[in-house]
Amino acid sequence: FWATPAELLAQDKGDAEDFAIAKYFTLLALGVDEKKLYFSYVTSTRLKKSHIVLTYFRSAKSEPLVLDSLTDRILKASARPDLIPIYSFNGSNIDSSSQRLQEKGLDGSMHQWSQMLQRMQTNQVK
Repeated sequence: FWATPAELLAQDKGDAEDFAIAKYFTLLALGVDEKKLYFSYVTSTRLKKSHIVLTYFRSAKSEPLVLDSLTDRILKASARPDLIPIYSFNGSNIDSSSQRLQEKGLDGSMHQWSQMLQRMQTNQVK
């Protein structure tokens, strides 16, 4: 289950995915170009499990900045050796990435993303 930003605020708690989604839509609302924002599945060596963060690319060739729910600091990816990248996608390319998501065992992500978008469009809160 991926919470919409409204659901995250209403519940006053959430998973890493929920915080990444809230940051993503907040930055979009502030005018940040969607092509610069990516959800990045990583392995957190600190947590010893999969984790999701939001990454921001100033340009196509720049090193991404990591916005992580585990810290209030925004750091370059190179300053986060505790995060091992697995896969990245953004909201505009998740549909075209479905086969690669399946190959990485993340095919449920597309379904969760679609469900969350539907709830946002209908103002439905779960």
